[in-house]
Amino acid sequence: MAIEFLSYLSNDFSYLLENPDFNSDITIEVTGEDNSIKIFKAHSIILYARSEYFKQILLETKEGIMKRDPSMVVLRITNITPTVFSKILRYIYSGIIDLESTSGEDTFGLLIASSKLHFPEVVSYVQEYLVEKHKAWLLNNFSTVVNSIFKLEYCRNLQNFCTSYICVEANIYLSTRDSLKLNKRILSLILNLDNLYIEEDDVWEFLMRWGIEHTKVLLSKRDITKWNGEDIEELRSTLDGLIPLIRFREISSDDFYEKIRPYKIIIPHEIYEDIMAYHLIGAETKIGMPSGPRRGFIDSVIINSKQAAIVSNWIDGGKPDDDINLLIPKNNPYTFSLIYRGSQDGLNLKSFREKYKKLKCSTILVVKLKNSDKIIGGYSNYFYYFSTNYNDESGSFLFNFDQNIKSCKKIDGLFKNLYNGLYDFNTQLVFAHGDLTINFENLSINCKQISFKERVLKQESAYQVEDIELFRPIWK
Repeated sequence: MAIEFLSYLSNDFSYLLENPDFNSDITIEVTGEDNSIKIFKAHSIILYARSEYFKQILLETKEGIMKRDPSMVVLRITNITPTVFSKILRYIYSGIIDLESTSGEDTFGLLIASSKLHFPEVVSYVQEYLVEKHKAWLLNNFSTVVNSIFKLEYCRNLQNFCTSYICVEANIYLSTRDSLKLNKRILSLILNLDNLYIEEDDVWEFLMRWGIEHTKVLLSKRDITKWNGEDIEELRSTLDGLIPLIRFREISSDDFYEKIRPYKIIIPHEIYEDIMAYHLIGAETKIGMPSGPRRGFIDSVIINSKQAAIVSNWIDGGKPDDDINLLIPKNNPYTFSLIYRGSQDGLNLKSFREKYKKLKCSTILVVKLKNSDKIIGGYSNYFYYFSTNYNDESGSFLFNFDQNIKSCKKIDGLFKNLYNGLYDFNTQLVFAHGDLTINFENLSINCKQISFKERVLKQESAYQVEDIELFRPIWK
């Protein structure tokens, strides 16, 4: 049986680091932030064996990085502080990383340096340590962090942490001065996110603040009425490629007039005309821009946070003709807890029943139709599994949306004391007396007008299911 004595090996190699004059053949000059230089002595054979980065440097002379004296190799390291490099060098010799008394700034510097010097195992450890021990520092220096980590390898966990924070706290973060430090590449990545929890007109206003901040000629001329042709061209150049990432269809006509129209002169002509046609005559947009609403912080592949807020308003007694533009997703009083998703759990009745057997609670059914932009569904005070013993209740309703919420409709029941909710019967999910029927055998949908005031879809003929989700609305 083999026995490992790695601690002894680590101690012996650490001795070499602590006594660098013994056979050291390489000098490393590390330049600090104050341009001071700290000298480290090391052994090329250890650097060669332990670091892919140093191996490549030692194999080929790189001008400005390395020079060879008759008896000593000299390396020059920049963009890594001496404090951080000393920790890297100790790891190379001993295999030990000690972060106990290390500041958030130096820990982050160690992450960047470990990536540059190709130590993926250190990157993996340090990113977890940062999130666990230095979360406050990460959030206080958020733009600096995200500007750096999305070009690093082996940093997926920290990237996911930052993406999640941006999505959930978009409304807060994008209103801070720190957010204006984002570089263009990272801002483009953020604007492409579907799950930003923020109204689209607020995204636009942030983009304008960011653009002005990154256009030098405008730093002292923030009044748009005082801009000249050169100013406008400079801002256009700054925002090139970013304006098409705004989801203009999700901005109300009022907000478009108040917040977008004043900047007409910097918006590409074809985009502006396309959006004007959409708002004035309801024309479908032709330009290749993102058309779907941002989903916000909701676990759904069918609806977004705005649609969830609309349904929640209806649950709480909102009228079918309420102004949906007044509903703010972040103020939704309900969390939509996902119970079932067909594309994830199996789009068949067996999968449905295995996972949701004997379910009795309020539910929201959402159905995406195949080859259509229509989303239909309904709210039921109770869901009954394979039962014909229904309690009378009057809170259920059906609804339909299109994907961009240009139209949405709540359909109430005709009779207050008649059960209009959802139940599982035979091979079907049924609302009321067949007003909405989903057949799992062939994934077809039939709509009739029996117990509700009108059909959930205009035609009675069958439609096909693309996906189904069932949620439980939970009061926050």
